Amino acid sequence: MRPRLLTAVLALTLATSSVTVLLPAPARAADPVQASTSAQASGTARASGTARASSTALATTTTTIPAAVRKQYDDHYGTFPTFYRSGSGSTSIPLPQGKRSGILTVTADRAGKDFEIQEISSTGVHLDSPVWATGPYSGHVAYGTDSWRAPSVLKVIATGHWSLTFRPVARALPLTSAGHGDEVMLYWGAATSRRFVSEGGDMACLVRETPIALDYETIVASSGGHAECNATAHLRKGPSVIQVNSGGDWTLR
Repeated sequence: MRPRLLTAVLALTLATSSVTVLLPAPARAADPVQASTSAQASGTARASGTARASSTALATTTTTIPAAVRKQYDDHYGTFPTFYRSGSGSTSIPLPQGKRSGILTVTADRAGKDFEIQEISSTGVHLDSPVWATGPYSGHVAYGTDSWRAPSVLKVIATGHWSLTFRPVARALPLTSAGHGDEVMLYWGAATSRRFVSEGGDMACLVRETPIALDYETIVASSGGHAECNATAHLRKGPSVIQVNSGGDWTLR
């Protein structure tokens, strides 16, 4: 678990690599513009000691992001052409100029070795770590989604092979009711409460929310540092970005 998430959970409970550039990037199976009853996005939990197999977050209702709502996400977080990076070992990847936020589809191999992605500011300050894993990793995470973070570079720390697909925030999935592992989703409905249940895995599970109007990330449900969670998530009125971190299957209903 990344240091900032660990701090938040505790508060609630008490050198060079070769990089391959390929364009265009492969299309994600379920873009919110195309999401339907059977919309799917593969994503596996953030690993903290054991390898995880690839998994699926399943949308249970037909959902298409309205054009006006999508414009709000694009205006707030910025938009850029989807792009892809892959390589072996550690490297730094400049982000699109003036675009602080995005979502990543991440895969990494090398069981038993640390894999980390760091958000780095223009002055070289380490702001956050969207991924910090031991063992193979596959999942969807966000970077730069709240106001105090404005990364200009993502630093990959790895010993094995990895691949990253970068997309604008508005390309995340609509909020789904069930899935497995780390996922980034969009919610633009009224304020509501949903029960977050997460089972299995070996990491603490969280639901984090960043409403555009607030522009600051908060934890709305937590396992209190345990690997299983059964808690109520009180979601504010959207539009917002919802992130689930889980080491196993989860529901948000």
